[in-house]
Amino acid sequence: MKTRKDILRPIRKLVRSQCASFSPDSNGHSNCCYLSSNTQPQCVFYRDDEQYPEQIKAGKVRCQYFEMHVLPVDPALELAYWGKHPAGEQGQSIGRCATCGNSFTKRSNRQEFCLKCRELQTRKVNRARQRKKYWEDKGKILTI
Repeated sequence: MKTRKDILRPIRKLVRSQCASFSPDSNGHSNCCYLSSNTQPQCVFYRDDEQYPEQIKAGKVRCQYFEMHVLPVDPALELAYWGKHPAGEQGQSIGRCATCGNSFTKRSNRQEFCLKCRELQTRKVNRARQRKKYWEDKGKILTI
């Protein structure tokens, strides 16, 4: 299985070629991200400070824009990226919500929805079940 350091090079390549908020050179700073704060204009995947290797191992180097919009472009890299996600290291599997597309830690192998969408989906299924039951019961009353 690949480590975070092994997938960092393809991630950087993907960021450089596909990310809309990335700029190789901007106002004297190299590898800038337009979404980052002014105190740290550099893209999180291009940092090279002394704490960076420990943060990679801990899974603290994250960019929501990259995870939601850029990473799905390369499915193989996406699997490698989420396979080393901190929840994945503990033996838990990571899934994508069928409704909103956000990633979540699965509680079982059949789970399809994140916690937020699970409630909405349960209500939707229950409404359909009750509607079907209502019309079936109404048909029985009319035929008697």
